[in-house]
Amino acid sequence: MTDDNNIFVLPVPKSGDVLPSSMTYEIATLRDQFAMAALTGLLADGKPDIHAARLAYIIADTMLEERK
Repeated sequence: MTDDNNIFVLPVPKSGDVLPSSMTYEIATLRDQFAMAALTGLLADGKPDIHAARLAYIIADTMLEERK
């Protein structure tokens, strides 16, 4: 599940800036932002879990469903 209507682009260039051709933009959907927040919480206890990223996206999907 994705939420492509809610994206942000980093970095945001200032008006008139000349960007090098090698500059890339990272795009994060609202789902990605929710997963990042969930992952932070999951890893806060200091015990790494190899399944944390997958679980973070499951949590993010649940959060998106609750918004409906």
